Amino acid sequence: GGAYPGGSMGVLYLFGRDGKVFSPSKFWDNVNFHSAGGAHGAQLSFLRHLAVVLIIVLVGATGFYFLEGQECTPGTPRTLFRSASPPVCGPKVSPSDAAYFTIITLTTIGYGDVSPSTPSSRLWVVAVALAGMSVMSTLLDELGVWRLALSRLALSRR
Repeated sequence: GGAYPGGSMGVLYLFGRDGKVFSPSKFWDNVNFHSAGGAHGAQLSFLRHLAVVLIIVLVGATGFYFLEGQECTPGTPRTLFRSASPPVCGPKVSPSDAAYFTIITLTTIGYGDVSPSTPSSRLWVVAVALAGMSVMSTLLDELGVWRLALSRLALSRR
């Protein structure tokens, strides 16, 4: 159902296409609609794209950090020459590793040095990747267009 062909999945498919975000018009009431998508498309500025990407990175990294959980190293038993030590527990990934992993995933680089190890964190990564890759690719495309415009401006001043 829904106002789009193919239902809500059509919204996800069209989310980052050609730098436009397609969404229900009720959500974007204060945005001037103008795009190839008709009344349901809104051209996002570079700063809005950047803000959306930063929010996705922040939410994605936070979720990944908490869903990975903790790992514990066993304590040592008491011996004749040494007293026993308790188990030491700590997070599996640091917050900076979680942010790094999220950015590497969204840019589709995927080095593999940090990876999800629990079923819940794997599902989280899939959801974040689906939500963020189109926005991230559009942001990178806008950076390329911006750089090209600067190059053309520099050439025109010669």
